[in-house]
Amino acid sequence: WRDVGIFHVLSVSGLHLAVVAGLAFGLLRRLIAASPWGGRTRPARWAAPPALVLAVGYTMITGAQLATLRSLVVIALVLIAQFLDRPLRLIDALGVAALAILVWRPADLLDPSFQLSFVAALTLALGSANGERRRGLRGWVMRGLTSSAWVALTTAPLTAYHFQQVAAGGVLGNLVLTPLVELVALPLGLAGVVLGIAPAITVAAWIVGLADRGAGLLAMITPVGHVAVASATVMMILVALSLGLAARTGRPGWRDRVTAALWLALCLVWSLGRSPPPPGALRVTFLDVGQGDAALVELPDGAVWLIDAGGNPAARDLAQAAAPGRAIDRVLAAYDHRRIALAILSHPHPDHYLGLAGVETPIDELWTAEETDGGRAGDLSGAVRPAAPSGPAGSAGWTRHALPGFAAIAAQIAARGTRIVHPSLGVARREAGVELSVWAPRYQPAAGESVRCATDPVRTVNDNSLVVALTYRGRTIAFAGDVEAEGEDALIAAGLGRADVVKVAHHGSPTSSTAGFVAATRPGLAVISCGPANAFGFPSPEVVERWRTAGAEIARTDRDGAITVTIDREGGLAIDRHVP
Repeated sequence: WRDVGIFHVLSVSGLHLAVVAGLAFGLLRRLIAASPWGGRTRPARWAAPPALVLAVGYTMITGAQLATLRSLVVIALVLIAQFLDRPLRLIDALGVAALAILVWRPADLLDPSFQLSFVAALTLALGSANGERRRGLRGWVMRGLTSSAWVALTTAPLTAYHFQQVAAGGVLGNLVLTPLVELVALPLGLAGVVLGIAPAITVAAWIVGLADRGAGLLAMITPVGHVAVASATVMMILVALSLGLAARTGRPGWRDRVTAALWLALCLVWSLGRSPPPPGALRVTFLDVGQGDAALVELPDGAVWLIDAGGNPAARDLAQAAAPGRAIDRVLAAYDHRRIALAILSHPHPDHYLGLAGVETPIDELWTAEETDGGRAGDLSGAVRPAAPSGPAGSAGWTRHALPGFAAIAAQIAARGTRIVHPSLGVARREAGVELSVWAPRYQPAAGESVRCATDPVRTVNDNSLVVALTYRGRTIAFAGDVEAEGEDALIAAGLGRADVVKVAHHGSPTSSTAGFVAATRPGLAVISCGPANAFGFPSPEVVERWRTAGAEIARTDRDGAITVTIDREGGLAIDRHVP
């Protein structure tokens, strides 16, 4: 459904509300017109209030989501205009609704849902005013094709920009499958639920199943379906638009030339902001995934590694919990990366592994610590989420939550052809001049042996994090996972020393970053991956001060956004912050 551009049909959206309100308004208007007093009043006027009440009720029942609230504002304006017998063009209603929403929530202007909703609605509004006028089935088909094509065309730049993909099958999908679900299955389902008509629900479910098979068939047809688009391609589209604008007349005037120049300037800025790493450079981007860890490693030869994938253990469902994985996909697509050669999971806690469930980019190999295998300590039977802190910052407990454990997600990844590897200590890989070394866990449990501590199982798993370091052109970047004091002592004893960059252990928890470890690594940059105003109070002010006193520059994803470290072929090191 998503790949063919009709995912909105499955979600509680403004489209559903428009269908419900429109059907109710049309039915009530016909009933009033057919009544004995229909000739003495204006049916549309008295059909509007109950339709509006139904629309408000539907919005409340479905959770009053933002997309539905936006649609409700437009519908309310149209129905109020009908009641007052005041002419109101749909385009005017859209303008008033957009203005009202932006006064209420100005940040929505940058929200993809807001942009897509209003661009699509505006396209339909303009099309209804200047569209196909023929009646009958042929006119309906032509209007549907034209409207779907225009909506697909006008929203394509937005979907390419936000999601690096264009749903080429949206035209046919919206012409055939959307009406089938919205105008047939949805009313039948609602009638079955409200009136208790079981056969109506059965028929509605059958229709949705038929549409699902149609969507699957449509996605398989080449070239119809989902097409990945990198941001560089979007830049090329903007260039083409600017050139087309400049040449839209035989002899373009100064306004056309100025506008085209502005478009080209925008393209240049875009290309600089989304440029690939310099030739021969290693680039590491510590992604802003909230209260979790995720880092993208781009090797000099173009290969990509991923170290942890973030995750939201407080989420209500897996889709929300795995959202960082979809963000990782978007970043990869923006830089035109189509595969992950190696993914490394530091340890099986949900703020590190749940994002893997959302990563659709193919992964060739996944490294995990030995204890994550089978039924041993790392195999949490269910994901966990942080509870309210019960003591000092960082001492929050963990409670069970209905999300899959790492073993289940690892099995799904393996089923897609990914090799699961438990690397040995020492230099584990050399590629494109980059040396990847494994420093921990130092202790590998025997088969069937648990490394959990009866009093503090979370801490024990943290201390058995898979700790790795990248070395390139004499520079070292160390990823400390979530190791705590005991694990850091083991790293010092093993000889882990000076590093140019350290991904600070355990999000800046006071149980990590001991004075000995800070003194041993002495980095120029300490990166702390944490969420804003998180329940744990991370990072600890004492930890931040400890790194700063040792001479490290502090970079935090909760304040600085994504943090990029680039090591060029001469060994020069550059740091960029992408403040959101």
